[in-house]
Amino acid sequence: MLDVGVYCVSLSSMIFGPPDRVTGLAHLGETGVDEQSAAILEHGDRRMSTISIAVRTATPQEAMIAGTEGRIKIHPEWWKPNTMTLSQPGKQDETINAPYTGNGFPHEAAEVMRCIGSGARESDLMPLAETLSVARTMDELRRQWGLVYPGEQGDRL
Repeated sequence: MLDVGVYCVSLSSMIFGPPDRVTGLAHLGETGVDEQSAAILEHGDRRMSTISIAVRTATPQEAMIAGTEGRIKIHPEWWKPNTMTLSQPGKQDETINAPYTGNGFPHEAAEVMRCIGSGARESDLMPLAETLSVARTMDELRRQWGLVYPGEQGDRL
């Protein structure tokens, strides 16, 4: 959850908003690490997202956003993509090239620098409420999985 999971939960929340209901399953390895998991997040208004998180298995590292009018596939590594494919019924797929720079995190660093430079106490792009919502979703999944980190007192956000 703390490695690749937070990105999956964050993307889902950025697209659909905070989930109203969360359910998931996980395989905890011998060390207690959540090596493989899946979750369904219900966001209201008949919108759902499914996420698959794994450090144990070689899963596709892409994201797909599907709706009634088509889908967008973000690849090859969706957290730092350089290509997206738009597919719509009855139309030829459209490839969108959007190369990233550096290791994929320059936009995050630039936003932090902008906030510090302007004296902002939080980002309009990723406000504190969104961060807390993502943490609550992760905590609920961990609760369902029975995953407790060393040093936790059982307190959740």
